[in-house]
Amino acid sequence: MYATYLAITDEVTEAERDDYLRLFSHRSALPGEAARWLKQWMRDTRMKQPDIEELPGYEEMFQKLVEAMPVEKRLAGLAPEQRLAGLAPEQRLAGLAPEQVILALPVEVLRMLSEEHLHSLPADVRETIKKRLRGTAH
Repeated sequence: MYATYLAITDEVTEAERDDYLRLFSHRSALPGEAARWLKQWMRDTRMKQPDIEELPGYEEMFQKLVEAMPVEKRLAGLAPEQRLAGLAPEQRLAGLAPEQVILALPVEVLRMLSEEHLHSLPADVRETIKKRLRGTAH
């Protein structure tokens, strides 16, 4: 009797490049006008309804807003160990030059480096290693 249409928001979001619809899909929000609208809506709704955090789906919407923020804003105020929490060691060191990775080694491992290897390193790295080794000499 009645025609029924079903739209899968995840697919429509991508096909139409609709950032507003994206907020209500399983896709991450993108920075821009839609994310600003969501932020304003959440702020306005909180004023009218202080217990908004109790509403179903609030956490998911809040998470979308966080994901749409620039990384610098998300990390602001976090201590270095908080920024790295949950990352595997290789992820923590990703993007570092080999000589910078050496500086991340514990002093016990630095003591095992050969003189030949130490002399192959840039002067500033050698100096840093020497200072670390002197600082722990007993």
